[in-house]
Amino acid sequence: MTRAGRRTFAALATAAALAAAPPLAHADDAPKTDEAPKKEKTKSIELSGVTGLTFVSGSPASPSGAISDRTVGMNIALEALYRTKLPFSPFLDLHTATLSSGATRVEAGPWGPPFVASASLSTWGVFAGAAGDLGPLRARFGLGISGLVMHSKTPTNESEAASVAAGTLGSLALRFLTLGPLRFWIEGRFVHLPSSGMIYGSVGLQLAGDLFKF
Repeated sequence: MTRAGRRTFAALATAAALAAAPPLAHADDAPKTDEAPKKEKTKSIELSGVTGLTFVSGSPASPSGAISDRTVGMNIALEALYRTKLPFSPFLDLHTATLSSGATRVEAGPWGPPFVASASLSTWGVFAGAAGDLGPLRARFGLGISGLVMHSKTPTNESEAASVAAGTLGSLALRFLTLGPLRFWIEGRFVHLPSSGMIYGSVGLQLAGDLFKF
């Protein structure tokens, strides 16, 4: 092979080697590592408010001789619930409600001419327990105390009697709408006071939202 031929062969070999060599890595081409995933917030404090109608059996405000009787009232409740990934979440429930009212005609007697006596029954309660969610359903059961307040009024006198007793609370709610952080439920609840034999229930609308997550 002549000198010119050797030079030509060397040039071709060098060109082939450069073509086969991998390109130099550039700083911008370096593989990017994924950012560390953010820790999912699985706990929260949920606050909710409930308003609805109450129902009570019988006529506890005017047991006999009533000329008017109402056994439907209004319930208002506030609830705080600690939500976690556990099957059950503890809750605290505070509520107040009007239960019934009525008026009774009292005939003339030693007390004087006939008159109309009116009475109303209301309640309040503080309950703590556990709630469990299954899809859009939520069931709750709690123990606590509840007070009954009977307010009576006649043309010449007005009085009030109150009692406090231990009781149980149970409820079942259906979530029917979610708008961003807000959740809307239809809730049915009952309260049982064994010492007085009182059982009342309510059906209402509940609005819930997370106060903060952590």
